[in-house]
Amino acid sequence: KFRGAAASNGKVYFGPHYESAVPVYDPMSGNFTVIDFSERTRRREKFSGAVAVGNQVIFTPYNEHAVGIVNAVDDTFRLKDVSKQISVRYKFVGAAHWDGKVIFPPFDARFVGIFDVETTTFDMLQVSGTVSGPSKFAGAAAWDGQVIFAPYNWDGVGIYEVASNSFSTVSIKDQIQHDAKFFGAAVYDGVVVFAPERADYVGVWDVSLSNFSMIDISTQVIGKDKFRGATEWEGKVIMAPRQSGCVGVFNVYTRTFLTIDVAPQLEIFDKIGHFSGAAALDGRIYLAPDLSSSFGILDMRVGALSDAEVYKGEKWGDEP
Repeated sequence: KFRGAAASNGKVYFGPHYESAVPVYDPMSGNFTVIDFSERTRRREKFSGAVAVGNQVIFTPYNEHAVGIVNAVDDTFRLKDVSKQISVRYKFVGAAHWDGKVIFPPFDARFVGIFDVETTTFDMLQVSGTVSGPSKFAGAAAWDGQVIFAPYNWDGVGIYEVASNSFSTVSIKDQIQHDAKFFGAAVYDGVVVFAPERADYVGVWDVSLSNFSMIDISTQVIGKDKFRGATEWEGKVIMAPRQSGCVGVFNVYTRTFLTIDVAPQLEIFDKIGHFSGAAALDGRIYLAPDLSSSFGILDMRVGALSDAEVYKGEKWGDEP
């Protein structure tokens, strides 16, 4: 249903994937509302990523030929058409913001997407001479003028330099080279952390050293589709469970990984493939529902997924 989450103006927004509405949750009031835009598009698999820039939330174009934009002050939604520039399916996955620009990492696209928030102009940088093939990157995080792309099928870390509008990669073939490695990225103090989907490792990219390393989690989390989406909270990177029964927590200070068991609470969800995206707000992590009809709230102060604060979203319609 949704992919990606972002917090702005004290509210949490989930990126619409199959759905034609943006869910909005206000933790202060407990109100849950929906911004419906079904009359504007009927396309499936619309967006795949979300990032907050001031009082706006930007959604990453996936199969939709437009950038999605929510004004978090009045909760209005609009589309920035990009169909004249790019109209392939499965364009980008993930988003990161730096210096007024939102950067979209290429999934099936042959370009890096660049959206200027103030002018609402959309540009692209050709990267087909450097990377190729489908499903290249999935997730992004920005630090010190660089936007780092999480390697999905591509066997290298993607690096976009905002000031010079340039792109490069650093190979990780000697360490890992299977498909569907990582899905989601978050950064703290110059360390970008990649959430493992099918990898048995957490990926770690040190921006200042341009160095990639991995932390083995094979004895802690078993299975293929482990996590999708990540967010940073107090020096830790929190990973949304996709098919695992736990939330992943990577401590950037100590370079250690632990899990928060949420399997008992996940029994309230009606589908495997629980979440795809995470956002932090006031000590709580909000998990975007993928196949589930509910979103999750993880209170980091107690380390538990609260089923009492889960919205049962029957109004979101049929399963895709």
